Amino acid sequence: MFGRRAPFLFAALLLVFTACSQNPSTQETGNHQKNETNSAARQSAQNPDNEKHAFLAPKSKLDRMKDVKIYVDHRRWKLKDQYKYAKVNMTVEYVSEVSKKEKLTVHFVKNTTPEFYVSIQEEGIKLFDGEAKLNVFDKKKNEQMYEFILKNDSAEEDQHELVRVIKVEDGIFAIHYTMKKAPMAKKHRQKWIDLLLKAEVK
Repeated sequence: MFGRRAPFLFAALLLVFTACSQNPSTQETGNHQKNETNSAARQSAQNPDNEKHAFLAPKSKLDRMKDVKIYVDHRRWKLKDQYKYAKVNMTVEYVSEVSKKEKLTVHFVKNTTPEFYVSIQEEGIKLFDGEAKLNVFDKKKNEQMYEFILKNDSAEEDQHELVRVIKVEDGIFAIHYTMKKAPMAKKHRQKWIDLLLKAEVK
């Protein structure tokens, strides 16, 4: 989520997840990689049809994120920040160098499930006084996909978020694509659903 309430919501989630784990809650900040970008812009210049293809985002050096494969579209994306909270939670954030209204965030949360993660997100929408809606549109045995739409809030910009939550042996990965526009166009929405579904985690 974009906006002023997002850090408070994530902090609340972090406290809940940390309490559910067996690890200490001390915080470490991972190295920031501000200049790594995907090769999409260069390839796009050579092939005008590249919007149809997916590209690997820059990789994080955080231990639990090293084997994660995140796919983005043909535009240039940058690994902006990465954080490690003890061995419990890790966050990696990508931003578009073309649009300031889009970002891609990957969370690893230890010792939880997709169902619990989504339930906490559903509680979190009560923080907003605008038109906030969370819709789970795909459920499988070990993963869920949902979208969050916010409009006409007094403190936040309109936004539309697509999220894939995937269960792994030691916790979950939650991959969020967020756009400061609501609702996003149907074609754009489907493109990012497809890109989120291509993501590979271990």
